[in-house]
Amino acid sequence: MMKKKKNTQQVGFKDAFTSKASKAGGFSLAVSAVVLVIIVVANLLISALPSEYTSFDLTLDDTFSVSSQTVDFLSTVDSDITVYHVCQDGNEDSYVTNLIEQYDELSDKITVKTVDPVVNPAFTSKYTDGELTDNSLIVVNGERSKCVSYNDMYDYQMDYSSYSYQTTAFKGENSLTNAIDYVTNDNLPSVYFVTGHGEAELEASFASALSSANYLTEKFSLLGSEGIPEEADCVAIVSPASDFSENDVKLLEDYVANSGKLFLSTDNITKESHPNLYSFIEHYGILPVDGTVVETDTSMCYMYYTFLLPDFGTHEIMSGMENYDVLLPGTQGATLAEEKRDGVSVYTLLSSSGKAYSTVDFETKESLEAGENDILAPELGFGLGFAVTDSSVNSDAPGMLIYFPSSAFMSAEYDVTGANSMVFVNSFGWLTEKEASLSIPAKSMQMETLTVDEASANILKILFIFIIPAILLVVGFVIFIKRRKR
Repeated sequence: MMKKKKNTQQVGFKDAFTSKASKAGGFSLAVSAVVLVIIVVANLLISALPSEYTSFDLTLDDTFSVSSQTVDFLSTVDSDITVYHVCQDGNEDSYVTNLIEQYDELSDKITVKTVDPVVNPAFTSKYTDGELTDNSLIVVNGERSKCVSYNDMYDYQMDYSSYSYQTTAFKGENSLTNAIDYVTNDNLPSVYFVTGHGEAELEASFASALSSANYLTEKFSLLGSEGIPEEADCVAIVSPASDFSENDVKLLEDYVANSGKLFLSTDNITKESHPNLYSFIEHYGILPVDGTVVETDTSMCYMYYTFLLPDFGTHEIMSGMENYDVLLPGTQGATLAEEKRDGVSVYTLLSSSGKAYSTVDFETKESLEAGENDILAPELGFGLGFAVTDSSVNSDAPGMLIYFPSSAFMSAEYDVTGANSMVFVNSFGWLTEKEASLSIPAKSMQMETLTVDEASANILKILFIFIIPAILLVVGFVIFIKRRKR
């Protein structure tokens, strides 16, 4: 009996490893182990891939992605650039870290290095006499360098409910891209601003945009001048209050004709108020229209009928701006002359709709409809910005002119999307033939509330409470019936 019992126990022990159930369990265990190994290896391989293949930016304004302007610019960089990330270990800013990682991946000419100022306190003194806060950047190319302060990478706004500044936007890309442009460009273009006719001062935000894009600026007066300074790569005139003299106009016409580059913006000029300046603009086939443009196409104005959202023309200045809105408040319009001088080409950068009109008494109008004294827009609309080339004297190196009939758009108040400053800086880039003239809009950091209307909310309720559960029940019931029939 004892021997028989022993044999029974031995048979049961062997059966535990040779039965169908044990074989199935062993197979499942082996498959699970293989799958686990595959997952681990896949994770290791994926983690080694560049972030552009493993992370996706689903934000509306591509908050965590660099712009096409930067991508195109980095493809032209042919010098070895080092970007030093000055930051104490553990204090890294995620926005800054994400930004420099993308630059490192986009160009094999860029190397990113992190420097801990606590470990190496004397490092920054080689590039600046000031103090740099954590997450500041130092861009170096040989002997040239530029510091990008962490505080300059963000926009701040006062919150009067708490009397503290709130971070509203991240503009690190604009700062870093232009810093790289600075250290790779030995010849920075100079813009000379004309004075002496009550010209407006360039607003700080637009002056900063021009400076950030690495333009040097100076002022000079035409009064008593023998000519445009030879060192000027471009001349700018912003909203002169008084008219130019005939000598001034002749000087400017000769300058443009002989390969000169001129940026001009005016406000409310007429043949009566500014006869000489008007004739200068007319010299290029552009005819400013009296009054203020009123846009009756509601899709092309914002809040007010005089706050225009213009159409964009086909020109390199407007390249890459398809997803932006330029806002032109209270602007004068212009039309094109039927005939232009030989060698003069005019391109419309911005235009109203053909439904617009120009009026001199909008504030007192009782109706939105155009009155008998108002000027109707041509079929293609009023021109609101122009680019001109003049090859009448030198066809190999034509003169170039940018003209805006209004300077009001050059204000931070109306630069709501950053598009106004982009057009402004791009205009100087075209005039000076600067390959990288970049003004990249800041990325908003303000949270937007997702609002769902009542009809959509009801549809979602029906979908998730009734339809989807019903579908799952039907599918489960069908599977259950099929298994019962086996």
